[in-house]
Amino acid sequence: MRRQSLRELVGEVYELFVYTAAGRQVEINLLLPESNVVAAIDREKIYKILVNLLSNAVKHARTKIELRLDVFNDRFEVHVADEGPGIPDQEKEKVFEAFYQSVDWQNNVGTGIGLAFFKIPGR
Repeated sequence: MRRQSLRELVGEVYELFVYTAAGRQVEINLLLPESNVVAAIDREKIYKILVNLLSNAVKHARTKIELRLDVFNDRFEVHVADEGPGIPDQEKEKVFEAFYQSVDWQNNVGTGIGLAFFKIPGR
């Protein structure tokens, strides 16, 4: 765990995908807090999670994605939202299992490992 600028990290991941998304006629809206926010995080893990989320969003979004960093007194949240088809209700728990891919997404390139990074033990 090291102190890291969250604005910088989220902005870096945005830059990684903005041109790919534009090539697919998908706009990514980046919403960051006014002030810089620094937190002690595992940069590599958070980076990997954000890359996986944005990669999925770019694959499935129709026209737009929102990437937003919210900061609260004792925590931060990063939101990735798109208007793609979403995950069927009956599969929402399964997508957090390693190598599982939604039936609707199995024709897409990928391993199904990305969302397994998000599973919080006990939840």
